[in-house]
Amino acid sequence: MHKTPLLTKPPGKNLSPLAQAALALDEQLQQFEQLAAAAERIDLDSQRNIERAARAVNDAAECQDRVARDIGALMEALNAARDRNQASADRLRARGETVQRRTDEAGELLKRFAALGGEAREVSALVQATAKQAGPSAIAQLGAIEAELGRIAEAAAELSRDANAARMTDLGGQANSLRQQMQAASNKVGLLRQRLPEPPPPH
Repeated sequence: MHKTPLLTKPPGKNLSPLAQAALALDEQLQQFEQLAAAAERIDLDSQRNIERAARAVNDAAECQDRVARDIGALMEALNAARDRNQASADRLRARGETVQRRTDEAGELLKRFAALGGEAREVSALVQATAKQAGPSAIAQLGAIEAELGRIAEAAAELSRDANAARMTDLGGQANSLRQQMQAASNKVGLLRQRLPEPPPPH
């Protein structure tokens, strides 16, 4: 008769309650099959064989009781495993929601930083173009640029505070660096505006 191979314990690993229950049931099932088959094979052609067959049937019945016991233990282990799986699934779902919220939050902060970076590049290019000019229009333009640099610096400072509050300290540091750059550029533009020659008074 074909025998189902016994489950073996993986070397160097502790078995879980579910695995222990499955192994115990498998062992009892194989023993029950063997005892039932042995009882069937005994010829009932003598008093002695009849007594042997009776003992074999009794042994198999007792083993069947142990199978039922182990089935119950396996069901308990399966229920416990199901509960553990559900608990892990709940934690994973909660973690996924947290990760999604953080992703959205980080995305908004990064979008603000990218917008400020684009504005800073545009103003820097405008500074270079205006620095080559002279006259009242250049002075007025530099004044507007200085104000814009100050606005960007303020926005970068606000972004740095928001990023740090959101525990995104790397972005907070980058936004603070942008604030410092904008403030330095604003100071330079102010000095440049002061050095431009004033237009001659009207005659």
